[in-house]
Amino acid sequence: MNRPPVPTRLLSILTLTGLQLSAQTYVVDAANGPGTNFLEIATAIAAVPDGSTLVVRPGNYLDFTIDGMGITILADNATLPSSNGFGAVQIYNLAVHQSVVLRGLTLAAGSVFATGNAGRIVLEDITLEQVHPPNSHPLGGLLRLQSCSQVLLDDCLFHRVTSRASTLVARRLTVANRYSYSVSYPLGTITVPAAPGIELDDSRAELQNSTIRFASAVSASNTAPAITLHRSDLRIVSGTYESGLTFPFSTYTGPAITGTGEADLDPAAVFQVGSFPIAAATVQTTMTDLPELSISPATLGGTIVATVQDPVGHLAIVALGLPGTPIHIPGIAAPLWLDPNVWLFAAVGNAPVTAQQFVPGNSGFLGLQLMWQGVTWDSTTGLVASLPALGVVH
Repeated sequence: MNRPPVPTRLLSILTLTGLQLSAQTYVVDAANGPGTNFLEIATAIAAVPDGSTLVVRPGNYLDFTIDGMGITILADNATLPSSNGFGAVQIYNLAVHQSVVLRGLTLAAGSVFATGNAGRIVLEDITLEQVHPPNSHPLGGLLRLQSCSQVLLDDCLFHRVTSRASTLVARRLTVANRYSYSVSYPLGTITVPAAPGIELDDSRAELQNSTIRFASAVSASNTAPAITLHRSDLRIVSGTYESGLTFPFSTYTGPAITGTGEADLDPAAVFQVGSFPIAAATVQTTMTDLPELSISPATLGGTIVATVQDPVGHLAIVALGLPGTPIHIPGIAAPLWLDPNVWLFAAVGNAPVTAQQFVPGNSGFLGLQLMWQGVTWDSTTGLVASLPALGVVH
């Protein structure tokens, strides 16, 4: 990555924030309070120009689809209650220069389906609730990705994630209460086996400070690993990942990671597998120290604090800029997600290293995306990039 000349680096963040002022912002309010532009999210999406920001006030809203347009949806305690479990939110056909940001939404019995997206998808503070109607299949709780090149999750709660031909980065992701279930029909009962918390097909996933839990099942045949790979790459920095359990004795039934592919695992991550190995023999596993970058919320008038906290003592760089398409730099393990033309060194030193960025209080900065990433070095590991951390101003 070529470093911008000094004047550009000194002014780049001011330039970034100035760009955001040109984005158009609209208010969505189901209660039609003062300043309301639209009563429904779906209506607003159909009417506003590409690249707009929607500020969604508390309330209940209908399902919506985003097709071929960039948009930022910043919600405050907004719920989609009437989903039928077949996809409350659908995202399609983003071009590489477009992005979709969803923040602060709860989908009751709902899922998120994303297909054919070259542009960036950001889900922050999203809850996908799953319900179990009597004698029926569970509804909702699924994030399904198909051919999505840039997906970033932060502080989300799902019940299952599937990814095919996609790239996924998740921080503070919880995948909870996975279990087998039975459906009764007039001719008998069918038991559907439990599914992995995360299933990757021809995909790459990076996880940090995430939790993949399993709700125990009656027999080992009805349990599942935390993560299954099919010709995929996995990188885990920290968090807790649990294999399948049987009750009443809470017995683990196999590795936490199964399938085929490669997995780079940090020793700080916790794998609850009992006497089983962390990963199946068909997964090429490497245990290595990986950099861990954390950031504080990006709020109007506040200060974002970004810290590369591990590995302690390694030389560490904290970089800040606009988000970019992931690129691989020779000599740096893991891709960089910064725009190569608009970024700066925010801090340099031996880990832990902290940088700060003040966010102006002007509401025109709502929806601004600031990308942080760390790179660490020591003589054993060489140069290693952290997971990217995207701050969306809200």
